[in-house]
Amino acid sequence: MSTVRRAVAAVLGAVLALACLMAPPAASADDPKTVAEAQALLDQYQEEAAQAEQAYHDTHDQYTAAQAEADATTAEIAAMEAELADLQTQVAMIARQRYQTRGMTTTAIFFTSEDTDDLLYQVAATQHLTDSTNEVIQRYEVEQGSLADRKARLDAISATLAADDARMAELEQEAKDKAEQAQAALDELKAAEARAAALAARAAAASGTTTTTTSGGTSSGSAQVSTPTFVSDGSAAATVVAFALSKVGGPYVWGGNGPTGYDCSGLTRAAYLQVGIDLPHNAASQMGYGTPVSTDALAPGDLLFFYNPVGHVGIYIGDGQMVHASTYGVGIVVSSAFSIPITGARRLV
Repeated sequence: MSTVRRAVAAVLGAVLALACLMAPPAASADDPKTVAEAQALLDQYQEEAAQAEQAYHDTHDQYTAAQAEADATTAEIAAMEAELADLQTQVAMIARQRYQTRGMTTTAIFFTSEDTDDLLYQVAATQHLTDSTNEVIQRYEVEQGSLADRKARLDAISATLAADDARMAELEQEAKDKAEQAQAALDELKAAEARAAALAARAAAASGTTTTTTSGGTSSGSAQVSTPTFVSDGSAAATVVAFALSKVGGPYVWGGNGPTGYDCSGLTRAAYLQVGIDLPHNAASQMGYGTPVSTDALAPGDLLFFYNPVGHVGIYIGDGQMVHASTYGVGIVVSSAFSIPITGARRLV
C-alpha cells in the first residue's frame, strides 16, 4: 500500500468530508467514482477493443479465403464458357449433318448403297454419328448445368465478400470507439489518483502528519514503462526482441502490418519474420504455434497471449516486461507483462 493510501485510511473521515466538497459532479451514473472503478472500466474497454481487433482478423481471414475462392471460381467459369462455346459449335455441326442426311434410316442406307462395303461403311458412320451426337449433347447439357452452379456459387461468394467487408468496417469503428472510451477511462483514472493524492495531502495537513505524493499507479496493459537498454546476443530470440523494441514509439494501426505502423499481431508477425518464421496476422491463430511455456519460465522472445478468447498478443522481453502494439492513442510500448492476466505463452525460438 502506498503512503498516500495509508494516509487516506488514517484520516478517512476528513478525506470523505473533503471529497464531498472537491469531487467534480459526475456526468452520468456510469462514470467511475473511484480509482478502482476507473481502473475496472479501463480494463473492460481495452479487452473489448482487443476482442474487436481479433474479430476483425478472423473476418479478414474469411474474406481472404472467400476472395481466393472467388478468383478460382471466376477462372473455372471462363474455362467452362470456352468449353461450352466449343460444344455449341459441335452441336451446330451435328444439327447441320442431321439436316443433310434427314435422319436416314438403316433401310434407306441399304437401298442407296452401291455395294456391301459401302453399306457397311454408311451404317457404321451413321451409328458413330448417333453415338457422338448423344455424347456431345449430353456433355453440353452437363456443362451448362455445371456452369450455372459455378455462377450461383460466385454470386454467393460475392455476397459473402460484401458482408465481410461491411463487417470489417464495423469492427474497425467499434475498436476505435472502444479505444477512445479506454482513453477517457484512463484520463479519469489519472484524475481520480490526483484527487486522491490531493485529498490525502489536505487530510494529512489537517491532522498534522506528513505524506509523500507517491501514486499507486495504474495496472492497465497500456501503462507504459521506459524502454530498457537491450543488448542482443545474436540469438534468434534476441533478434525478435530487438526488432520489436526498435518499433517502440510507433503508432498502433488497425490491421497494421508495417512498416509505418502495426497492430498487436502485426508487430509479432513482423518480428518473427526477422528469423524466418511466418506467423499468421491473427493473435488467436499465433497461439497455435510453438510450444507452451509457463509464466514462471518465460524467456525473452516468448509470445504472450491475453484475454479469453484470445484477443491480444505481445513479446516478452525479460524482467517482467513485454513490448506490444497496445491500442489507438497508445501505440507500440513497453509495459508490465503481468498487468493483465496472461491466457497463455508460446516459445517459437
